[in-house]
Amino acid sequence: MNKKEFFELLERYENGETKPEENETLSKFLDSFQNGNIEWNEDEMGNQKQTEEKIFSGVMNMIGKEEQSSFRKFIGSRAMLKIAASIVLLVSVLSGILYLNGGFSSTSTSLAWNEKSTQIGEKSILTFLDGTKITLNADSKIKYPTNSDKELREVYLEGEAYFDVAKDPSRPFVVYSQNINTTVLGTSFNVQAFPDENEIMVSLVEGNVKISRTNKNVTEDIVLLNPDQQLIYSRKNDISTVEKFDYQEAAGWKDNVIKFTDEPLHKAFVKLERFYGVKFELDNKSKADLKITAKFQDESFKTVAEVIKKLTGLKYKTITEKNNVIRKIVFY
Repeated sequence: MNKKEFFELLERYENGETKPEENETLSKFLDSFQNGNIEWNEDEMGNQKQTEEKIFSGVMNMIGKEEQSSFRKFIGSRAMLKIAASIVLLVSVLSGILYLNGGFSSTSTSLAWNEKSTQIGEKSILTFLDGTKITLNADSKIKYPTNSDKELREVYLEGEAYFDVAKDPSRPFVVYSQNINTTVLGTSFNVQAFPDENEIMVSLVEGNVKISRTNKNVTEDIVLLNPDQQLIYSRKNDISTVEKFDYQEAAGWKDNVIKFTDEPLHKAFVKLERFYGVKFELDNKSKADLKITAKFQDESFKTVAEVIKKLTGLKYKTITEKNNVIRKIVFY
């Protein structure tokens, strides 16, 4: 492997684009680099110090800013830069180093990640090799490792998803949603964690889940949920509450059911916009806290608009774009 091929492979690895056999090739080459068995000739090698620093920079970019200080202190001498190169592939070594220095959170790192996102008005279903099924709600994003053989099954969620997790006592399943972690062995639950909303909600349908919170790289358990219990965590106030919940209100969206019980109009409009992919707008802001109680199942957004009109006494108008497609419903 020459210098050009090495850096191209390293760059693709950092972007999560390499295949398992390419990871193995890169790992072996970095081992030879560390041991001084360089395959490059002097012309290809150029400035060895510069080469080592480039590899080290790649390592530092793969870990958080808070962890970098601890990592640099641990490495210490320039000679350790070669070891940093091997650490790119030997993630378990890196995890141990950072953990000992108090600079590594409970979340682990994987060699390569897949990512799936949805737009407003659409849902997506993912099925893992172990049988776990995830329904991703609109305007959401999920990231999961390519390697399914890890001891810990992990996903990172922004937005909302419903999880049917296959039971595997030897391999816990963890959902990271901002600073709230949900750990299970096999169960069904809904997680709502949109980045632009204050509350994170975990609603347990069956089984058991452990909820923990990570703050400044310190993880602490919050509660062990039982079926029909819902955790509501306020990011603003750092306060958690547990209460009973209505299944259709929390997770009916996956079955095309939208249910509101005394829901403020401004919150209801956000959910309707995500579900239908049509913007629901309130022109009269004084009506934002007006509450509605309604249930919709497989209804068109026009039917929903008519029901809201009858419930609130508000009028509405539709805004169309190209090809007379309705993109906005404005209530006034």
